[in-house]
Amino acid sequence: MAKRYQLVFVVHGHEDPLAFEVRERDSLRLGSILDTAEGDEGEAKFFHFDSIDGGSVAINLGEVQAVRFLWDAAAAPSDLSMYDGPVRVLLRGRSTPLELSTESPAQLFDLYFNLELGSELWPKFEDEDGEVIQFNAKQVVWITAPMHLVDEGRRAGQEEDRS
Repeated sequence: MAKRYQLVFVVHGHEDPLAFEVRERDSLRLGSILDTAEGDEGEAKFFHFDSIDGGSVAINLGEVQAVRFLWDAAAAPSDLSMYDGPVRVLLRGRSTPLELSTESPAQLFDLYFNLELGSELWPKFEDEDGEVIQFNAKQVVWITAPMHLVDEGRRAGQEEDRS
């Protein structure tokens, strides 16, 4: 029988934990990252993963107070749905996430890439109107977006690199 894996994040300043059903490899990868974590507390370190419901998530581990690694037996795969909501970004100290949309999956992928690798302190994102928003990476608690958009952006970047 297959297992269903869930990551439950207890986030600083938020009463309700964030729960995501994930693939086994992402649960194991986060465990490995936390087991070997070290470094500057002021540095924003993001964990990027795809949820079973079709969301793509990046969470600032500096804002996470605890993680529960849950699993249960599953009768069938549960990743048959597709999240198609807005890009949502929760900033430190705010109770409501910003909701954004984009016409540029490549820029969305770049935002995730820059957050996870910590390559930019102020990564930017262009919304569907062409207006730019820049985020202080240290203030981003988490971001979620449709996984298919992030994947499309990844493929566009790979094609651009090949040409």
